Amino acid sequence: MNLSFPAVCLLSVAFLAAAPSAPRPSQPPDRHRNIAGWQIDDVADAEDYDPMRRAIRLRHEGPEWVVSYEFVEGAVPVEPSRNAHVTIGGCNEQYGNSERPTSPAARVAAARTRLLALFAAARQSCPDAHAAEAEVLAGFAQAFAAADAWDRERIAALAPARRAAEMAEDAASVAAASNAETTDATDSGMSASENMSAETNDAAPPQ
Repeated sequence: MNLSFPAVCLLSVAFLAAAPSAPRPSQPPDRHRNIAGWQIDDVADAEDYDPMRRAIRLRHEGPEWVVSYEFVEGAVPVEPSRNAHVTIGGCNEQYGNSERPTSPAARVAAARTRLLALFAAARQSCPDAHAAEAEVLAGFAQAFAAADAWDRERIAALAPARRAAEMAEDAASVAAASNAETTDATDSGMSASENMSAETNDAAPPQ
């Protein structure tokens, strides 16, 4: 499901108002690990429209380069965000999308391919910077596997809240459609009444 920002705002309001007793997990404690030189952080990243949103970030850096990859997902049923960022010297390249391949192997391959493309673009812009592909992405597969496991846990934990949000969205859509029908019927009734009044006035004999 891919919703516009106004739709997300309306959905979040409907979720909070229409499903106060829905199963909404609390924000878990933040987690931090360092694997193969990559810092991994699982932290709250709440927004007004989605207080359950979290971000899992991987970061690897050297003297002249920084590489990061981020998973962002929450309880409101919108497309997840996957953001990659590479800085070499003074050159920055970044890319964000909602790709989430099914298998773990496909997910790490897609993330690595994205980072390699950004690395190549940054190296082209700053050819004098000291950064080697093997050094920049060393240990990435191992670190990504750990972050991906955290992401799987989070998706499972948020599933009840996402289902409740989808039900709230359906209820809001039904209510909006019902209100529109009521408004149309009221407008039609008023128009008919006005027409009858006009016809009566036209038919009345002059005084």
